Amino acid sequence: MEKKFINNPFRVLGVLGNSKIKDVQKNISKIKAYTKVGKQIDLDYDFPFLSENGLNRDQKSISKAESQILQNESKIKFALLWFVDLSPLDSVALKNLAKGETEKSIQIWSKAILNKSISIKNYSAYSNLSTLYLLSAFAKPLKELTSLEENKQIINNLIKAIELKHQFISSVYFNNFNNLITKSDYTFSKIDAEVFYFEEIKNLINNGLSSSDTLNIFKGLDVDTRRMFTESLIEEPISNIKKHISEAKEHISKDASLGVVTGKSLIKKSLIEVLNNKCVALMG
Repeated sequence: MEKKFINNPFRVLGVLGNSKIKDVQKNISKIKAYTKVGKQIDLDYDFPFLSENGLNRDQKSISKAESQILQNESKIKFALLWFVDLSPLDSVALKNLAKGETEKSIQIWSKAILNKSISIKNYSAYSNLSTLYLLSAFAKPLKELTSLEENKQIINNLIKAIELKHQFISSVYFNNFNNLITKSDYTFSKIDAEVFYFEEIKNLINNGLSSSDTLNIFKGLDVDTRRMFTESLIEEPISNIKKHISEAKEHISKDASLGVVTGKSLIKKSLIEVLNNKCVALMG
């Protein structure tokens, strides 16, 4: 699993995305006390289903995690990839998850959204269930997968994770989430949130699944989610082409004799981006 998911600062600090500052500081003090004597501490949100993805709590990782959730934007981004407790159902599901009852937690959150529109009462269930599907998809190292059935399960979990998170972020309740996470009126735009999330998903998929599996994920998404995913993936190649052009102009302005070499390099780099764009378009 990608380090950003394994070393999510909320996971490292043993807290939830909406935990109070005093609870975060309390855990930091506990962890530091244990690390001073060379011991690892078990915390409430060290969920058993993630046990195969090692967690190292040393002085460096704690300091890094603490700094990562100081700024509002960063805090929201990492909260999108973790769990929050914003309703009585969340509390019950999270307690079950902490006890290793992963299926029970899935049932609780699934019941909260089944045949129901997203609302103030269940929007956190959409986000939490999405996170659980995403993290459980890669909870077991891919090299240890032994059957086609396990591979299918990963793809199905990823499809559900992506669709649920998209429904949540695109809802009117995403701003409520922002406010509860940051304890302020700070707003992280829905577009920026979608681009961030889909970029993280893309990196996770590219580093763990084959091209055919990736294509199956795209095919499994509903039309609206697939469109948003495709648009977010196209943004990067276009941005890169603009960057390559800018760099080429700068090189030539410094030394006109580099025109031919720089031009060939620009064509090569741009072609790669165009091919990437074409692949994304075909999947969409």
